[in-house]
Amino acid sequence: MSKNNKTMEEKFDTLIELMQHLLALELYKSGATMDVICKRLHIGKVKIVEMLKGVQRER
Repeated sequence: MSKNNKTMEEKFDTLIELMQHLLALELYKSGATMDVICKRLHIGKVKIVEMLKGVQRER
């Protein structure tokens, strides 16, 4: 794999991670449980807990 392809792959991985974080935040704020978020985004619960640390749900 060329250096350019590796760089693009790293950028795509970063974009995917940021989008997952945003989706997790929006789902949590709208009332979804962490278990539901884990299943919908196919991410482990530990990572979801780290993403949502300090976030409060909207009332």
